[in-house]
Amino acid sequence: MYYTVGMHRRIKQTIIRSLGILLVLALASCLATAPARQGPGAAVNRSLTPPAILSPPPDGTIRVAVPASTMKLNPRLFDALARIAAGASSRLEFHFFPLAGTGLPYLELSRVLKAQVPGATVFPELPHEAYMERLSKCDLFLCPFPYGNMNGIIDCFRFSLPGVCLDGAESHSHADAAFFARIGLPPALAAKTVDEYVAMAVRLIDDSAWRASCAKAVTAADLDAAFFKGDTSLFCDAIAVLISQARKP
Repeated sequence: MYYTVGMHRRIKQTIIRSLGILLVLALASCLATAPARQGPGAAVNRSLTPPAILSPPPDGTIRVAVPASTMKLNPRLFDALARIAAGASSRLEFHFFPLAGTGLPYLELSRVLKAQVPGATVFPELPHEAYMERLSKCDLFLCPFPYGNMNGIIDCFRFSLPGVCLDGAESHSHADAAFFARIGLPPALAAKTVDEYVAMAVRLIDDSAWRASCAKAVTAADLDAAFFKGDTSLFCDAIAVLISQARKP
């Protein structure tokens, strides 16, 4: 009997986790496909005039922002960044903005990154104003993977920065692609594999005309509508469908 109850509990927990993943995927799908509608919402204020980001860097150095919590930084990402550094023909720097990058964890993260990623600059966790000021000096951004971003994406879009993300089947890695789609960025920037992620990053670094075109797409986007004015009824409909399916024998 104990074994049977244990099995029942494990099966129940698996179903609950699966439903949770499906719910988040449904939300991401709504974000990607729902038309924006008018109504009250949180405004996304832009912090940079478009000509600044569209101009080539005065010193010729491409600065690549990686805004991500320390828990999202991992060896697979470091390896991809090293491959990007090796493949790009432009002079570049990686600027890391790790949330919770303080004390001993910050020192160890700095040591590891500088050893594995050429051109890495690791900032400690900064006050918001200082963080945004330094982020504004970058030319593009890269999303971490397999766990993606949200706040970091919004911060970068406020400066009209284009970026690259890695799409995935799980909810925590699929939402970035939905955000990119709602902004109207080229689908290629939502890579399907790590190799594509590296290739798209190298192209965005080296192809200044394409980078400017992608930045214009972000500049032209209505960030307020893209992030805060989706059709929430689609999410409710998705939940209703999942509940209906779960009730079937």
